[in-house]
Amino acid sequence: MSTAAPSVSHAPGDDGNTSLPFVVARRYACVSLLGRGGASEVFLAVDHLTGREVALKRARRDSTAPTTPAEVAALRRVHRASSAPGVVRLLDDGVEDGRVWMALERVEGAAFPGVASPCPWEALRPVTASLLEALARIHAAGVVHGDLKPDNVLVGPHGRAVVMDFGVAAASASDAPPDAVHGTWEYLAPERADGLRDARSDLFSVGVMLYGALTGRSPWRDGPRTLASLRSRGAPAPLTDVAAPIAALVARLLDPSPAQRPASADEALAAIERGPDAHGALDVAWPAEGAAPWSEAELARCFHGPTRLSHVPDDAARLLVARAHGDPGATRAELARWVRQGLATLDRGRVRIDRDALETLAAWDPRARRGADTPRRWVACARNLAANGRLAAAEPLLREALRYAAAPPCDAPRVMGVARLWARVVFAARDRGVTARFLYELARIEAPPASLEPIAALVRAFDGTLHWTPNALDAARSLGRFDHPATERLRYAVRVDAARKVSVDALTAEVGSAVRAHRRSRDPAWRAQLALWTGRLRYVQERYAEAARCHARAAKAERWRAARINAALNAASAWLEAFAFERARTLAAGARDEAARWRLPFLEGRAEWLWRTASDRAGVALSPDLALLEASRHIDAPDLTLVIAVTEATLAWRAGDRGVFADIARIGREACGLAREGLATALLDAMEVSLEITPRTARHARMPDELAAQGVPRLALEV
Repeated sequence: MSTAAPSVSHAPGDDGNTSLPFVVARRYACVSLLGRGGASEVFLAVDHLTGREVALKRARRDSTAPTTPAEVAALRRVHRASSAPGVVRLLDDGVEDGRVWMALERVEGAAFPGVASPCPWEALRPVTASLLEALARIHAAGVVHGDLKPDNVLVGPHGRAVVMDFGVAAASASDAPPDAVHGTWEYLAPERADGLRDARSDLFSVGVMLYGALTGRSPWRDGPRTLASLRSRGAPAPLTDVAAPIAALVARLLDPSPAQRPASADEALAAIERGPDAHGALDVAWPAEGAAPWSEAELARCFHGPTRLSHVPDDAARLLVARAHGDPGATRAELARWVRQGLATLDRGRVRIDRDALETLAAWDPRARRGADTPRRWVACARNLAANGRLAAAEPLLREALRYAAAPPCDAPRVMGVARLWARVVFAARDRGVTARFLYELARIEAPPASLEPIAALVRAFDGTLHWTPNALDAARSLGRFDHPATERLRYAVRVDAARKVSVDALTAEVGSAVRAHRRSRDPAWRAQLALWTGRLRYVQERYAEAARCHARAAKAERWRAARINAALNAASAWLEAFAFERARTLAAGARDEAARWRLPFLEGRAEWLWRTASDRAGVALSPDLALLEASRHIDAPDLTLVIAVTEATLAWRAGDRGVFADIARIGREACGLAREGLATALLDAMEVSLEITPRTARHARMPDELAAQGVPRLALEV
């Protein structure tokens, strides 16, 4: 039995250095040793894929205590495929050199209660509520932590508690044998001496932590730390300097009999959430009290961020109203929970929250009915999410399903099924981060099926087409044929995309090859793709009306919502070049509304840009829309920001407003460095020369010819 918190050493690891296993070092760069306990050591490391700092934990060679294997299982069970507020996030894991390792989020904070003890209940209430909320989620997943103590609960700003170190955790008694040996003596419930533990054992530990925080001392007198003394542990001296309801709650938590304790963390939470000051005061510019119930429009003004494209303030307000029904007190309480859970932050009288946090809150709605949590369900859910355009939500489900299927003994058919679906998500997302994460997950499989490498080669070729790699077309043409129809369509898509960025002749050859091979196919998906590729070819051939009709057919046949909206926007773009401005405006407006409904910000932004461009060419009086430009910067799509900047800069250029033009051009230049989009950049350069902001050079003189060679003669003429 561990009789005290594990000692922490800042010396090198047990192998004499801070080097990391090869697989870990390939992605994670070790910075320093953060600490060393009885079972594991923790490093500060940098994730090469994201650039973020992580806590990298690995088992010690000389440890016989339960360590990271049980911890990985517990964290996966708690988080399932989404983020559980109040629980340290498991980012990555694996086995190397016989030792399990985990990459965890790096949590900044102080040990529970986050302030010096003894402390008043008013200061302790928020962090206690946050801890109990996290425990409710942990226990709902069938996990008992088993080693709750101040060092394993870090407290950050606004009383946010994050539960750490699941090394002793195991599943419920039906899944794993109970363990009475490991834990920290001072915080163990009496029944642990007999090998028994459940959610009430963790609540006993919470009671010990509360007692110590309120009094500054342990509830137990010094004595022998044996199983016999633990078994006979009685109730401590009652609290006398706190409110009677809180003293009664702590006494119940510390009752030697599990049956006399609160049955769940939710029950304990309800006991401390009564009263007007239960959630503390949030420094938020709330609506006027007399306007209750508060409306969605009023609450949306409490959140940072643009309502356009991202819709985060509107959706956050809608969720608040759904949970609290506009009641001021309940609304404050709900938002206080979001802040405690680390899903929202306060900033100058308003709240910051992002789309991922809102999806997490919706997923953890206590009223939502949750079905069986199985890998088969993960894949089915991911397929449904991806088809509806929610690509970011589908990705973590696919990652968990792939890791489950790839664990020895590898389930090759399931691995291939997940990989093929994830590859489709990669193509739909057109995001290099998604590509890198997918390839990393494939590379970490210890014994991959032989048929997996062609999938990886396909995605690597796709990545080359996204970034104008010189040999992208050669790499695409070297790919062999796939038997799986959806994957074979991706192979042709890579070849067409690569050829489009080489020359009109190359595109003609690739589209012709695809049409000859599959023109007789009755598969709607193939017919949609053939129409899409033919539309691209007709566009660069300046046969815009034909291109528009091809894209319309593709939109009608496409099954994935994001692809369907994108095809409709391609049709709008073609009608725009055919001078059918009203048709372009109508298509763009419809696509914009559908993208907004399903919260597809990139497509909504592209639709808004097309609608404004068509309106401008139709003679509709417009002024620069700086709010749209700013909103585009919040969705991390530099190519979209760049083309919007060009349209809005054109309006400022036409009005001769050098100041507004300069501001817009600056944003365009920032996006240009990320997107590397040559066509829009050329037009922005030309306007700068025209306004004499930039002197004309030989490079500017060559731009029209270069653009014409790429198959965009109209833009070449404008430049």
